[in-house]
Amino acid sequence: MTGNDFGNKLRQLRLDKGYSQEYMAELLEVSQKTYSNIENNKSPISVERLLKVIQEYQIDASVFLTEKSKATTLQTNTENHKKNTITFLSEELILQLKERIEEYKMIVHEKNRRIEFLENRLNT
Repeated sequence: MTGNDFGNKLRQLRLDKGYSQEYMAELLEVSQKTYSNIENNKSPISVERLLKVIQEYQIDASVFLTEKSKATTLQTNTENHKKNTITFLSEELILQLKERIEEYKMIVHEKNRRIEFLENRLNT
């Protein structure tokens, strides 16, 4: 996904839901002009705002975080700062998601340990 694809994807999601730019701007706590600039790839989007978008549309973060986008952006980061910003945000979001996955793995491990303990108690 190139930088232009990011804005197009964001616009298409908004239109699919029937939302106005004003609604999304209010949700993201930015002006309508700023939101328009994000859709038109003239302004970057913060990780916090991207998370709000993902939550509002109830979509998987991978919609915005494809391998193609990272490769394209890394190859052209000196040509287009906006693309570089989107990749940076994507990498940060990926890191946050990886941290959450590790937290959930620990929770599942603890749950399994407790189940095993209780099963052992029942069998004795």
